[in-house]
Amino acid sequence: MLGDHEKYGDTYAQWGGPIYTILTRDPQNIRAILSGKFKNFEIGAGRHGCVTPLLGDGIFTQDGPKWEHSRKLLAPLIQRSTLPDLKLIEKHYQRLLTKIADASGLAERRSDNGPVNLKGPLFELSLEITTEFLLGELADSTVEDSTGETSVWADAFAQEFNTAFRWIAKRERLKSFYWMINSKEFKDSCASARKLVEQMIHRSIEAFEGRSKSKETYVALAPLLQDDANVAVARDQFLNLLLAGRDTNGSLLCWIFYSLSRDPKLFKLLKEEVAAVLETIRQPTKSDLARMTQLDHFITESMSGILTLSVFRTMY
Repeated sequence: MLGDHEKYGDTYAQWGGPIYTILTRDPQNIRAILSGKFKNFEIGAGRHGCVTPLLGDGIFTQDGPKWEHSRKLLAPLIQRSTLPDLKLIEKHYQRLLTKIADASGLAERRSDNGPVNLKGPLFELSLEITTEFLLGELADSTVEDSTGETSVWADAFAQEFNTAFRWIAKRERLKSFYWMINSKEFKDSCASARKLVEQMIHRSIEAFEGRSKSKETYVALAPLLQDDANVAVARDQFLNLLLAGRDTNGSLLCWIFYSLSRDPKLFKLLKEEVAAVLETIRQPTKSDLARMTQLDHFITESMSGILTLSVFRTMY
């Protein structure tokens, strides 16, 4: 897709069988679709049917009154002031460093210039942070499969979610003919992913009942974890928000490392800024991050220059 944009421009159209599709990465067009003229566009029945087996009925699969209801429900829960605190991120960041070192043997060969695949660890980082932010500190929980074997919930879920989304990517290419791709593996992975989320939500409800209200940790979906009656709603909204929290952030982090590995001067500039702000090796605060203007500009440019999550909406 990036190559096609370079060839045909920021906005171009193409035929996909009998379906005429317009693709754009122009900021003004995207702003109009997502903000200025939002009500003139919809996800459409094709997109809804394509992803519903996995994501269910949530904010990213809804249109009209249903979407408005989900937005009113979720908007107060996910605001800038409620985003994960840096202690939560630091904890998972330290785990990331350990995973990278263990997986690639970096501890023994730091002078080795060989390739290191960061995609898996970075997507795991996004999954763990998003899960804890939405449901609480339960991502380390273990689950038991049909054979009696146990595994870490986050690993089991990521495997099923990734399998299901590979099939969704194929279904989406067929647009309104998505139903032609409906393999047993796809249906099984969707069912397993949704079941794993339900298990985590039930555990979250139990933990929420015993959690002190004065506890500092913020759980975004806490209003939906009051009782078992909201399990289906919490499951679908969690899966929808996870698509943004895991895949968007995971993709962005991958592109950031990809870009910095190819621009040593920029990497050096950002390191110097971070060192100047922190002065010593310590965990940054939110005020520290606000002072890292070069880093902020770099991340903003990275988000505007690449497609971190596909957005497909159909005009009325």
